[in-house]
Amino acid sequence: MMMTNPIPYIFIMMIFVSCRCNSTSNAIVEDSDTTKVESWASDPDVPLIQKNLELHLKAQSEGDFVTFTRYAYPRLFETMDKAEVIKTMETYRAEGMIQEMKLIQMKFVSPAFADSLYKFRLIKFDGIMTIQFSPDYGTDPKSFFNMLKEEHGEEFMVYDEEKKKYTIEREFPMYATCPVDSTDWTFLNYTYTTMSGSAQIFPFEVVRQLKTFEK
Repeated sequence: MMMTNPIPYIFIMMIFVSCRCNSTSNAIVEDSDTTKVESWASDPDVPLIQKNLELHLKAQSEGDFVTFTRYAYPRLFETMDKAEVIKTMETYRAEGMIQEMKLIQMKFVSPAFADSLYKFRLIKFDGIMTIQFSPDYGTDPKSFFNMLKEEHGEEFMVYDEEKKKYTIEREFPMYATCPVDSTDWTFLNYTYTTMSGSAQIFPFEVVRQLKTFEK
């Protein structure tokens, strides 16, 4: 089967899904003062965040990329064309690269920080990601190994050569975002904030505050 260049798809998944960061499941922030964060599990936003995250990941797993992008941070589409993103993801799934992701349990939700338009939180959750390649996929799946190792850590991933399938089981970090006057949470991979052009849609001061919770 003729396969499209894989780089755009991998770039998209780096933005919308999740990559590696320094993570911990406890709620202690190292700053100029060591501050204990109040229990995040009792925060009324947490069930709403989890519900939308499950819908976001379910849509990805089922190949419903219209719904998947509906739960992506809307301002992303000020820097890329939403229709093209959906088309790219649909094309790669049709060519035999099927990525699924499942939330196992929420591990941490930071306090919310806001600019004039959006609230932002760092979230961490235990999850399982699988990437299944069809037998006639046009590129050797092993060629993705180093890229995935860099993103997730080799200790968290297994490649089954017979099944042509990667399984990644780990704690995943993401940003949850929401308009200041709403509870409709959407999601963004935290690594996007380090990419060129991100400053116009992700406020520096919010990023600085959220990054204290990545330790």
